[in-house]
Amino acid sequence: MFVSIFLSAVLVAICLVVVLTCRRKKLHWESKNWNPTSKEFQHYWKRSIKVLKWRAVWEYFRTPTAKWPKSILAEYSSITRGVTDRIANIGHATFLIQMDGCNILTDPVFSNRAGPLGVFGPKRIVPPGISIQGLPPIDVVFISHNHYDHLDAKSVKLLARMHNVTFVVPLGVKKKLDSWKLNRKIIELDWWQSCDVKGVCVSSMPAQHWSRRGVFDMNKTLWMGGMFMSKKHKIFFAGDTGWGPHFADIAEKYSDIDVSLLPIGAYKPHLVMQVQHMGPKDALNACIALKSKKMVPIHYDVFNLGKERYQEAEQDLLESAIELSISDEAISILKVGQQLEF
Repeated sequence: MFVSIFLSAVLVAICLVVVLTCRRKKLHWESKNWNPTSKEFQHYWKRSIKVLKWRAVWEYFRTPTAKWPKSILAEYSSITRGVTDRIANIGHATFLIQMDGCNILTDPVFSNRAGPLGVFGPKRIVPPGISIQGLPPIDVVFISHNHYDHLDAKSVKLLARMHNVTFVVPLGVKKKLDSWKLNRKIIELDWWQSCDVKGVCVSSMPAQHWSRRGVFDMNKTLWMGGMFMSKKHKIFFAGDTGWGPHFADIAEKYSDIDVSLLPIGAYKPHLVMQVQHMGPKDALNACIALKSKKMVPIHYDVFNLGKERYQEAEQDLLESAIELSISDEAISILKVGQQLEF
């Protein structure tokens, strides 16, 4: 009797594993971005990121690491839910976007380090421009990919505890959030898919990047940018991306973008970083390709992830804007803690 019950339980467990595994594979295979041969997500323009070639390795190690300051004071914003549409720079890729009464938080990282367990990884030199306790009620948390400087377990758990929030994540990332037992709605999107949250259309945009959180999960989850559309405005958030033709493709589908949040940091050495991270000039070209009315630079001068100097990205941005004949009005540089009304 006991043996029969035990064998039945084992059989049921095996069936569940098979069903769940098949479901997971089906989700990936239904995505055009899933490569069934290599069993990983592929890049938008089918180009592999090969940072381990000898030339790239040599370039990385021969490029001196710039010294950054240990700490920088930030301006602190006090923001409540209101009628004003605005964007606030909390730091790195963490931005608060308020549009039509909906509060959207991108890639929330409030921890002191961008790495496992809050102990490893680069240390932030600028504190968050808004403390996690000082946030207004958050409706949407948008996560672009699973790298530690964009997906922070401690911050996500606190936000789930403090707010009745909907998480919007790329394919494969829901599994990680489910393991944290957030007890909140989690929506998983493939590129070009959309969902509606509190009157705002949240869409997944393609990006040229990669994913990894552990040793054996290279590109097993997708990465994405985001388009946030209310009745009055369109805001584009690039997340983490290299330069590529996806910006022109986005512009074909989405016109009249009011503000584009574009990454400009961790771009040196260029040979290593160019496929995965845009530099300042790339970001300006992306703004042009998107036909965006305004750009806000993100992803720089908070965590030292590349080999450029502190504030070098911002200087290169201003110099490149002159070279490309881009007006000052088209660029809004927000220091950590500053905000832009639109």
